[in-house]
Amino acid sequence: MTHSGDTPPCITFESFISSLGANALMAMGLAKHPEQPFSTDYALAKEFIDILGILQEKTNGNLTPQEAQLLQELLTDLRMQYVATTKGSAP
Repeated sequence: MTHSGDTPPCITFESFISSLGANALMAMGLAKHPEQPFSTDYALAKEFIDILGILQEKTNGNLTPQEAQLLQELLTDLRMQYVATTKGSAP
């Protein structure tokens, strides 16, 4: 993604969902936020994953094949990581 001069970079659908995915990973403790201490918040991670699921449902049929594939792969990966990281952490 390039931009010229003082024009801010544009946000694409791909960068938007990637940002939500990154936030989910940080909430699961699988990625470190550059400005915050390491911590986990599985409820927040689930919220980000659920938001991505809602976006998938509501944008069905309106995405390019590449966008749809990226969203599906991201959701599959995040859901599997969520299950793996929360397994055994529930009472």
